[in-house]
Amino acid sequence: MADVFAGCGILGTVIILQHGRRTILGIPLACIVGHFTTSEHIQVLALPIIPRSNDLTSPAPVLVFTPVYGSDPTQGPTSWNKDVAFDSDFRLIHDATVLSNTNEGLDMVLVAGREGIVLLWFDKLSKTWKYNIVGEGLPRSGNNPYWGSGSVVVCRVGDDEIGYIATCEAFHGNVVSVYVKKSGAPTGAEALKNKNYWERVVVGDFGALNDQYTGTLHHVVAVQVESESTLQSFAIACMGAPIGTPENQGVYTFTPVDITTGEFKRTKITDQSAGRIAVTNFSPSTGQKLDIASISYYVPGYFTGLDPPNVRINTLSSRSLEISALRLDKEVLLLIPPPSVIPANQHRSLPFWILAGKRITLVVLPPNGTFNFDQNDAVKVIFGESFVMREKTTSPGHVGEIIYSSNGSFVTRGIAPAAKTTETTLVPQIIQSGNNGAVFLRLEVLEGHFQGPYSTMSEVTSFNDLPDNEHVSPDARAASLPFVKVETLDWANNG
Repeated sequence: MADVFAGCGILGTVIILQHGRRTILGIPLACIVGHFTTSEHIQVLALPIIPRSNDLTSPAPVLVFTPVYGSDPTQGPTSWNKDVAFDSDFRLIHDATVLSNTNEGLDMVLVAGREGIVLLWFDKLSKTWKYNIVGEGLPRSGNNPYWGSGSVVVCRVGDDEIGYIATCEAFHGNVVSVYVKKSGAPTGAEALKNKNYWERVVVGDFGALNDQYTGTLHHVVAVQVESESTLQSFAIACMGAPIGTPENQGVYTFTPVDITTGEFKRTKITDQSAGRIAVTNFSPSTGQKLDIASISYYVPGYFTGLDPPNVRINTLSSRSLEISALRLDKEVLLLIPPPSVIPANQHRSLPFWILAGKRITLVVLPPNGTFNFDQNDAVKVIFGESFVMREKTTSPGHVGEIIYSSNGSFVTRGIAPAAKTTETTLVPQIIQSGNNGAVFLRLEVLEGHFQGPYSTMSEVTSFNDLPDNEHVSPDARAASLPFVKVETLDWANNG
């Protein structure tokens, strides 16, 4: 069977491409492909958004298109039969996830719309379509015409492919929720046929909607952030509404910490407007790495934001052994591997800034690891339960030690000396980390660069020194890194 592509064209028209031929089926809708009522042919399931312009209340039919072949199937279908799965049950379906081979050789579908999260399937025995509302999503509130759900995906937990459900609520809303299984719920897709097995937990809220009841959330996908984890994460696409709120724009991943209590670790992947996300390894030559591709949300007359339409690809680096750098609004975000995952007798480092004639490099050492400095190098410790620095032996038996402790906390300025005391940042030429490893900034004097003194801040030179490699995003390398006071930054004045 040749590949089939079904998509929405102008005004939502279904366009089916097969063998390079185009078939237009008509009517405004979203659509997906799968085996819904037969395993013999790929079918197209057409899902309602609205039945007509500006009608947010009337239901629209869910349609199934099945190909009809002539004497030579290799030439593609000669026509498509149309059947009505549901005539008047659903409104504002904005997203759908195909659950492959979950219905005795057929596919079921999980949709997100005004009715909430709904499972659709064809019952072979009765030869009729059935549905079950798994969860009603965001409750109706005041004059807001949007409630229920707007996007949906299922995520794996251990061996259970339907471990939990991630959803954005409601239609272009601002609430991120998950549906988790209650104790005693069965594994697999059968649990979706009984709403009593599920509990809704809100895990994120991007604030108030605008006057048109529009928020920023548009799409959600499953993603394996932690390669060794038995829990699948998910990523969300944020359009950037309202304009001027950087935290409401870009792509975030949500990694489970405790699903039952709704505890997820949220990480921003890109700060550019995102309407849709695709997850795969787009560059196989770089190894088994996972990439997130996102495309700007840009719909003239509705929402365009500040970013022109473009596609960008970001490589996921969580639990990687490398330090990576991403652009985050006007700044650069450095993602650091835990010292505990760095192999013994190794370290990881990333130069990122030249300031006042000194190169600043971020270094991660494993537990009890060692690192060699050049003469006149300085250090700022930012993590390390104990950080031991040893001088090279200058005479038999002479070893000097200095111990810094951060008590396991992350200190952005490094570890401060004791009250009413001072300590030099210069270090011996060999240092050793403690039992938990260490993270520190290395300050390296650059020959030929002016080292001061400076009379004004404007005299201090500042350059981006990020390298050109696969762990550093192009927009991070292009970022300017001015030497300014923290109090001038947006995040320093947001409470």
